[in-house]
Amino acid sequence: LTFIKPESRISYAPSVGYNDVPEYLVERFREYVQSIPFLSVREEHGADIIKKITGRTATVVLDPSLLLTREQR
Repeated sequence: LTFIKPESRISYAPSVGYNDVPEYLVERFREYVQSIPFLSVREEHGADIIKKITGRTATVVLDPSLLLTREQR
């Protein structure tokens, strides 16, 4: 999200996609996550990784694909 003004950056329910962040990406991951003022993830493990690397607490929220019922889609 580096192309968006920092105060407008929002992360809603991304999946971290890693069991662990590879060592060569840790610094870049930290830098990018620190630049997002409003942060959430869709799984506890993702929140744990963010906490471990950045010290930030990410809110765990429902996967966006589950926010609507089949009839509402």
